[in-house]
Amino acid sequence: EDITSLKADKLVGKGVGSSNTVDAQASVAPHESGSRVRWSGDIKELGGLLKAVPQGLLKGAAQKVIDDIWTNIAARLA
Repeated sequence: EDITSLKADKLVGKGVGSSNTVDAQASVAPHESGSRVRWSGDIKELGGLLKAVPQGLLKGAAQKVIDDIWTNIAARLA
């Protein structure tokens, strides 16, 4: 299977009173008549107001945003 790896070692986000650093990795591989994207991300550092947010709440909110993004991408590609 021919796999093309794309890698973003470090993503940094900054907002009013908050910051974050995420290690992320993604790969794209042929799948049936299209492509399959696999990705992962690990929060490495939270700053400012984000430090006070419980991890479970933060992960839940992040997962909701991620799910919405992939749903919208799939809808546009359909």
